[in-house]
This record gives sequence, C-alpha cells and structure tokens, in this order.
Amino acid sequence: MSRSFAADERVLEAVAQSSALSDENFAAVCKLAVRLFGSEKQSKRRLTRTASASGWEAEQVEQAVLAIAKILMDGAKDELSERAFRLVLKGMTLPEQHVEVLAQIYEAHAKDIRECVSRETRTSVPHYRNLEWRIDLELGTRFHRNKPKPIVTLRLDTATQPSSSSVPQVQSTCVRVDYDGLKLMQRQLETALKEADSVHCSRIQRYMH
Repeated sequence: MSRSFAADERVLEAVAQSSALSDENFAAVCKLAVRLFGSEKQSKRRLTRTASASGWEAEQVEQAVLAIAKILMDGAKDELSERAFRLVLKGMTLPEQHVEVLAQIYEAHAKDIRECVSRETRTSVPHYRNLEWRIDLELGTRFHRNKPKPIVTLRLDTATQPSSSSVPQVQSTCVRVDYDGLKLMQRQLETALKEADSVHCSRIQRYMH
C-alpha cells in the first residue's frame, strides 16, 4: 500500500496541504471522502461550505477529499487492520491528531468501503485471468548478415462478469509482436497502471457511480 502512495505524487501533495487544516475542518474533509463510497452523490454545497470554513477554494477541498478517499480505498482493499493503517499514515506528512481522526474514520467505515469497491469491480469491464507467451526465433539462415529477430506470441485471457449472479465469460486475445513492439507495450502498461492509481482516476470512478 505504501508503494501506491509513493507512486502518486498528487495524493501526497494533497495530503501535505491538508496538514494545514484544523482538526475540525480535516474531519469534515474526511467525512466528505467517506460519502464518495455511498449511494448519495457528492454535494457541491457541502464542498463549498467546507471550503469556506477552511479558507480554501472548493477545488482544493475536492483534491483533498479525493486523496483521502484514495487512501481509505487502498487500505480497505488491502484489508489493513486499524493499527497497520495508522502505521501507513504516520509515514506521511500528517499531524498526529489528523492521523487519529483518519484512523478512527477508517476503522468505522473500512468494511463498507471494501464492499463498495467490490461492487464496483463487478462490471462488464474485462478483467485479467491469465497470460501465456511463446518466443519464436530463427536459429539458422543462409544469410550471414541476417540477425535473429525474436517474435513473441502473447495470449491474454480475460473474463467479463456483467453481474454477481452470472457466470464469467472468458475471452482470449492473441498478439504477435517483435522486441520493439513488446517494449512499447510495456511502457504503455506501466503508464496505465500508474494512472489507474491516481487521483484523476478516482474522480472518474466517482462519476461512474
């Protein structure tokens, strides 16, 4: 979990800024973060009211709310205990009282957040199941100048489950790429994984509820 926080500087920046909030205003921001996991949509009026009380712009409060929601979500997904969650928070730039507030909120809502995240992942979006690969390489040729060029064949198995009561549907996709194509795929996947862990992605997920 700590690695995911370190990978997203926007979360760390928003958390660092929230350190300037009073205990009362920080608690209000944390409560707004918890509301993101409920059925009720976030109210702009609440954001504006919290921003006014904090002396912040509404956009700053929203960034803090999304960052804290990301922290709560990661802790719940990893099924961290309240003690382990505290240890993660202490590794961040949060005052001790803010750690106490957020840890108490996590302990009270971790189960509900975990259930919410679990429901959201049961969508029609394909999920990874398995990956198999094979390398084809020409070992002999009459042309001495012809350098061996390995070709990699990938078979990606994904599963789609539209609802919790339906049977997952598995689909296989085959791709043949050379070394340069494989490196390009690697860079794109690394970028996608980093972005999936970002505050921006959390905002998109929020509006998909």
